[in-house]
Formats: sequence, C-alpha cells, structure tokens
Amino acid sequence: MTVGARPVDDRESTLGVATRAPQAMRESDTLQCTRAASITVPLAAGSIYALLVAVLWLPFGSKSGMGYETTLVYLSESRSFVDGFFYDWDPLRHYMQLFYQVGYQLSNVMGIDGSFLGNQLVYAALWWGRGFLTFLIIRRLFPSAPLLAYATGALVVVHASDHALNWVGQLNQFGVMFWMLLAVYLLVVALQQTTSGKTIVFTAAAAGATYLCLWSYESPLFILVLAPALLVPLVGLTRRTAAVCVAFYLIPLVFVLENLSRYVGNDAATYQESVLRDDFAPTRLMGDLVYNVRASIRFDKWGDLVPQVASSHRAMLAGLVAASVFSLGALLVSRIARRQEEQVARRELALLLSAGMMLLVASFPAYLALEGPRSLWRTQFLSGIGFGIAAAALLVLVASPLSDRRVRVLLVVVGGAVIAYAGGSTAYRTAAYHFSVWERHREAMAQVLQIAPRVRPETVIVLTNVPRGADPFGHNMWFDVALRLAYPHTAVAGLYYYRGGKPAPGANLVVHDGMWKPTETGFPTLLSGAPFSNTLIIRYSESGRPVLVKDVPSLLHAGNRAAASYDPDAAIEGREPSPLATRRYGAS
Repeated sequence: MTVGARPVDDRESTLGVATRAPQAMRESDTLQCTRAASITVPLAAGSIYALLVAVLWLPFGSKSGMGYETTLVYLSESRSFVDGFFYDWDPLRHYMQLFYQVGYQLSNVMGIDGSFLGNQLVYAALWWGRGFLTFLIIRRLFPSAPLLAYATGALVVVHASDHALNWVGQLNQFGVMFWMLLAVYLLVVALQQTTSGKTIVFTAAAAGATYLCLWSYESPLFILVLAPALLVPLVGLTRRTAAVCVAFYLIPLVFVLENLSRYVGNDAATYQESVLRDDFAPTRLMGDLVYNVRASIRFDKWGDLVPQVASSHRAMLAGLVAASVFSLGALLVSRIARRQEEQVARRELALLLSAGMMLLVASFPAYLALEGPRSLWRTQFLSGIGFGIAAAALLVLVASPLSDRRVRVLLVVVGGAVIAYAGGSTAYRTAAYHFSVWERHREAMAQVLQIAPRVRPETVIVLTNVPRGADPFGHNMWFDVALRLAYPHTAVAGLYYYRGGKPAPGANLVVHDGMWKPTETGFPTLLSGAPFSNTLIIRYSESGRPVLVKDVPSLLHAGNRAAASYDPDAAIEGREPSPLATRRYGAS
C-alpha cells in the first residue's frame, strides 16, 4: 500500500501489465525498426549502388585513359593548384574544369602522378553519387516506401542509352548531374523544414549547388526550373514553400539573364554558337525530341547502335551480374524495411510517374539546339534521372493492387532486373568500345615515346603513315595535346599524316622559309614558330615497330634548304621518358 494512493490488488496490477504490454511492445518495436531502417536502408542502398557501378565501370575503367578531351587534363598540369579548378575561357562554364582537377590531384595524392586513374575514380564516384542522391530525394518524399527509393536510384545508375557512357572524357557531364541532384535534394530538405533558420540554410545551400551546376554546363537549366513546380504537389503549397521556391529560382534567373546579355546583340562568335543546328523548324525539333525520348526509354534497344567490339558473351555476363546485384539489393532493402508496409497512394505514384516523364523530356531541350541531336552522344545522360524515377514509379504502381507483399516485391525485382540487365550489357559494350579507341591512341603515343623518350623544347614532331580507318587521334588537336602530356612542361607541337600523305583534320603547321609557322585555322599550338631543324619525323607502324625517319618526305613540302637542316637525333634528349608519360601511355 502506498500513502495517498488507492490500494491496488496485485492481480489487477499484473493483469493490467499483461493486457497493455503487447501493444506497448509493438509500438516500441515499430519505432526501433523505423530508426534502424533510417540508417540501414541508405547503407544497404549505397552499398548496392557501389556494386552496380563496379559492374558497369570496373571491367575497363581502371585501365582506360583519355585520348581526347585532354585539354582539360593539360590545364590541370600546366596551371597552379588553385587555378586548375577553374575554366577561365568561358565565364558561363567557369566550373567545368573542377572535377578534372580533382581527378588529376587525386592521382598525385595516390603517388601515381600523370595517371588517368584519378579521373576514372572520380568518374565512378560521381556515377555512384547520381544514384544515391536520387535515392535520398525519393526517400525524403516517400519515407514509407524504401523499395521505391532503392529502385529509383538503382535504375538511374544502370541507365545506358548514351553512347558516351564509360568515356571518362565526359567527366564534367557526371559532375553537372551531381550538382543538379544535390541542389534538388537540398531544396527538398529546405521545403520540409519547420524553422526559418534551417529553411534559410538549406535554401542557400541549394542555391549554391545550382550555381555550381549551371556555371559548369547549361543543359540542366530546364530540369532545375521544373523541379520546384513538381515538388509543390508533394510537399504542399504554403507561404514558406513559396518563399523557398522563389529564392531557388533566383540563380537560374541570373543565369538566363547572363546568357541573354551574352548572345543578344553580341556579334562575337562563341563555341556554343558554332555548334548550333541550322534548322529550327518546329516539326524537326519535335521529331528529334521524340527520337531521343524513345532512345532513352527503349532499354531493349540501348546497345543496338553501339560499335560491337566486345565479346557478346561477356556483355551478357555483365548484364546478368548487374541484374543479380539489382535483385539482391531490392530483396535486401525489402527485408530490412519489412515492418514498413511499402504502401504509397496510387495518386502519389501516378504523380511521381508523370514527374519522371516530364523530367526526362526536360533533359533534352538544350541538346536539341545543337547539330547532330540524334547522335546519342552525351545527350542522353540527363534523361537517365527522369527514366529512373518514372520506371520505378511504374513498377511499384503496377504492383500496388496485389495484396501479397512478397508478390509486389517480386514484381519490382523482376522488372528492375530486366532493365538492369540491359544497362549492364550495354555499359560493357560502350566501355569496350571506348577502351579500344583508347588503346589505339595509347599505342600510337607509346610508339612516339619509344623513338623519342624526351625531346628538346620547341620540337615539332611529325607522325606519318597513320591508318585512316584506325585513326588513333581523330583530329590533329588531340595529337598536339597528347604530345604536351607525353613531354610534360616542354614546349612541343605536332601534326600527323595519313598513309598516302594526306594531312590529318585540323593540321595547322606549314613550312615556310625554313621555319614551321602556325596557320590561322585549327587549334593553337604552343609554338609561334620553330626552325625546321627542330623537326622529328616518326613513321607509325601498325605492327608496333615505329621508325625514326632520316630523310624528309615530300609530303611536308619543306624545300631543299630546310630538308638539309633536318637533324632528328639532335631533337632527342634522354633515354627514359618522364614517369608521367610512362603512367599515361605505358611507354618503356
């Protein structure tokens, strides 16, 4: 008996505990499960995404390099640490250099200066980040649907309609998507805050990520403009929500105004203007849009137009592994979150499906303005985000009428695995193709280094007998920049000729009065001029046995006097190439 309290029968007390305990225990278990799932579900999803990226990237990514787009690598090598993060030649793409510099410096930190592995690792990390950030966004919007969030992120990772997939030269495209998704995620967090202080902090962070995104590349503009409008029906329209969206729109507005200021009434030609399409007829634009949308969603056709240089059996194996990893992740997430009903209102799933399709369509307008809008080259990357959202929403929506949770999960697993198979096999094919191009480039540069491990400053290197059908460079620009990377911190220039004597596209050096002189066309060289005596001529060999040419070939039109000054041995210095060149091109 307790003072001041009604006497309580021991049996009443015992029965009371016994009758109330199961409900209390169930509530406690549910709370603990929810807390555990908030940690373990993202951990499981992130781990599976890492495995998926490994399946899609690792077979060739760890050993492949860059045969073109190497001007950005050269900028990292030729500038200071801080300046290397910025691209100063286009104020509206000021940050496009950022992730190339991160990759370059990562190789330095790893003790493999000059290696392209650092760029490859950053590429893979951004690939993973694209899937994980999408997962976090959907997880925030639909916290009771972990399988939906997982499937969305995984399908974003395996989307493979772009033929530039696994080409590390497009590292900036992956960086742009990372900034864009980070901006949208921070916007979602800002919209879900209940205090003004946190709302302001996350809104400012979202604006910062938007700034880094748009001032790296312009293509995500339409998605960033569309995103707040798609989020409002999911989070509700309030004064706070409206204020956050208005603040978020300020950065895209500034970007649009700066572009208008740049292009309207400005007679100076820009690179962007040089690659614009000629025909802007509405019917042609709509036809190109439909073509790109179909290419993005027809996962059964993703690999049809990829050059077939890979073993079909290995591509199939990569697809099967990707499908297995996707299935493993879906089952794992489903088991971890088994206490959550995975029930989302069909209206919300329909909204999400519609939002995904609108985002997919919004990923194309910037590319439709360019020539070659049906090239499927870097134009399809952005659409993978809308595809992943729409495909996952559709799978869950189709499964939602089924009463048995296990059957619903199985339907999502099977549907997602089919898409993952297509993505895995196509990614292997694109990777194999880009690796074959890289190997051709690397072998050509290894031959140059085999003949001339190091050269004197202001040497002009001429490569002859290059096969047109297996051109290792594609343009004289990429041979010239490759020479800069083969001879670090040495002023060199070069040009190459096809078998038969025809100069390569973009050849921009001619011999005049015994001097090499740059032409007004083509990519600017490091040399404003050089004596012909500084020339080094190498004959390329498809068998891997290059030859130092001792006599000046007639294709150079050098003249007798200049030809008499030719002394190739004098241009060669040292017997060992730079360690940076060795790591890049495997020269020995």
